[in-house]
Amino acid sequence: MSYRPLDHETMIGIALYSAARKFPPGQTVSDEEAVAELRAVAEGRIDILAETAGIMLGAAPHGLMPGEQRAIRLMVAAGAHVEAIAPWAREGRDRVISSQRGPNLTEPEPIPDLAEILGPGFPIPEPSGPRGGWRYLSIHPLRKLTGPEHRRRKELAIGALYRAQDGLEDRDRYRHEDRDGYRTTIGIRGERGEARIREAIERIGETGILPEDAALTPF
Repeated sequence: MSYRPLDHETMIGIALYSAARKFPPGQTVSDEEAVAELRAVAEGRIDILAETAGIMLGAAPHGLMPGEQRAIRLMVAAGAHVEAIAPWAREGRDRVISSQRGPNLTEPEPIPDLAEILGPGFPIPEPSGPRGGWRYLSIHPLRKLTGPEHRRRKELAIGALYRAQDGLEDRDRYRHEDRDGYRTTIGIRGERGEARIREAIERIGETGILPEDAALTPF
């Protein structure tokens, strides 16, 4: 049997999931130290921070353990976009439901309320600025969009994403679609990067694909 190697983004997600669970409540490691480690593991990919936090949130059908709650708070403090967590939480819950087998299935509890986990006054970090002259935009998760109408909207959204790079030379643009079809990311280098990203967000919003079916994460 042959195995397909994991892509780099998947490896970051696995490492983040493991690292975030290393800091249960009561440990001597401070929040600041834990957040610094998670940022290093994420390699600046706040979209993968949001994915990992969302999957953890949704994949607990009978409630989160205290350690998981702290892990989610730490990932948000490390930069995970709160708005991007909800679609991944629904994806995590779908994975749990689809994996259940046998006659003794139990009805999962509602997905925990992220606001309750974070608590009042939790400091939400501002989106990070340009990284080395680059601005990025990810749209995710996309694989679960099925049926003719969803496929059409998905195509429109990705088309709007790619149009932001029109006229750029190869050295000033980056694009990546992960192997499982969950996430598509573009990068733009240069002074116009931020303006092009804003325009892409507006165009994608006009497709009607957001916010229930997917989320956008600029970074």
